[in-house]
Amino acid sequence: MGIGAIAQVYKARLRPNVALEHRESLTPDHLILDDDPSINLNTTVAVKVLHPYVRATILRDLKIMTFFARLSWLIPSMIWVSLPEEVSKFGEMMQDQLDLRVEAENLRNFGWNFKERRTAKFPRPLIAFTTREILVEEYELGVPLKVFLDAAAEAKSNGRNGEALDRKIAAIGLDSFL
Repeated sequence: MGIGAIAQVYKARLRPNVALEHRESLTPDHLILDDDPSINLNTTVAVKVLHPYVRATILRDLKIMTFFARLSWLIPSMIWVSLPEEVSKFGEMMQDQLDLRVEAENLRNFGWNFKERRTAKFPRPLIAFTTREILVEEYELGVPLKVFLDAAAEAKSNGRNGEALDRKIAAIGLDSFL
């Protein structure tokens, strides 16, 4: 379905008999043990898989960034910028990106926080099948924001009230963000 800097995403059909058969082979240190019996095991899922060697590549890049950040301290006027601390904080954020269990937990939190909203929905992670390198979540068919923005632009160009649609989109976005 898509590819990014850290992972690629596939659309798949969950086969309960295979999933449950192989679940025993996943070790507890690679598995978040928290079953959700309400998840339909006969469902379409999105499977996010970390790229091979991405962890090593990012760790190498962080070491290079740390080296140059420390070198910046040789310039007296750069000491106040505190680049090494910024690189360290960036490194912590990247480590979270490399553990898809963190993303699964974030999805679960978003789902809980938005459960009463009709304006935003988040896919539920299948925690029992999520590891550090693989995230399995229910597939959610969505509509890209660009579709709504294009509709508002078309309405404006045709003399209709596109501003009302712009305000509605902005209100939903602001509400979700806050």
